[in-house]
Formats: sequence, structure tokens, C-alpha cells
Amino acid sequence: MEKHNKQIIKRYFEEIWNAKNWETAKEIVSDRFITRFNSENNSGADGLINVVKERYQVFPDLYFELEDMVEEGNKIWVKYIFTGTHKGEFWNIPASGRKIEYKAVAMFEIEEGKVISGASVRDELTLLEQIGFIEGLKKDGKQ
Repeated sequence: MEKHNKQIIKRYFEEIWNAKNWETAKEIVSDRFITRFNSENNSGADGLINVVKERYQVFPDLYFELEDMVEEGNKIWVKYIFTGTHKGEFWNIPASGRKIEYKAVAMFEIEEGKVISGASVRDELTLLEQIGFIEGLKKDGKQ
């Protein structure tokens, strides 16, 4: 079961997010799944597809690189790197044209071969620094 659940999450990132394969979303995402992103339609496979399309409008070259996966029961934790170029408005921040790269950890639950929930903790401070919205700390730690 472990290998199967990890494979589902690998497909979630590689086929849905990286390759925009909407059929995979319909195959492995439960109707119970609710995305954690603001969107008019954020439930089930169609909600996820909507969010992915919205993110590609902001980061047209977005890419998820999976670094590690850990499984316990029906839960999978994933450590990943998100990269892309900020070419659309994001959180009311105009496009900067800057390349971004930040790390995140996500946790998913799987039931009967389908992703039923997911939540992530992202390094959004780094993202905001990289797109020029906030100035980072100087090297000596002083403002």
C-alpha cells in the first residue's frame, strides 16, 4: 500500500501540476478534496484544475521538484521545491518578472486510491522577498 500511496502523490505533482494532465486529476482526486487556495471553485478535481490553471497564469513556467516523501498510514508528507517566474499578479502584487524558488512541506490524505485532503506550509517570506514585495534582512541581521 505504501508504494501505491506515494505513487499517487508523485502523480499529483508530476502529472497534474507539472504536466497539466487534467485526466489524472479526475482519476486520483476525490470529490471531497478542497483546495486551500482562494478560488471560486475549489472542490474536487475541477477545483484543483481551476487552481492549477490560475497558478500558471501567475507562474507560467512553474515546476514542483519532489525532494522527499514519508508515509504513515493513509497520510503522505512531501518536501518539495517550487520554482517559476512571477509573470502575473499574485496576492494583489503586480508581476515582477523575477525567478522564484522556495521550499515547502505538504501533507496529504488518501482513501481508496484518491487524494481526499492536502495542506502545505510554504516559505512565503522567501517568495515575497524574491518577487520584490519586501526587502529581506541585511547580511549582518540589521534592518
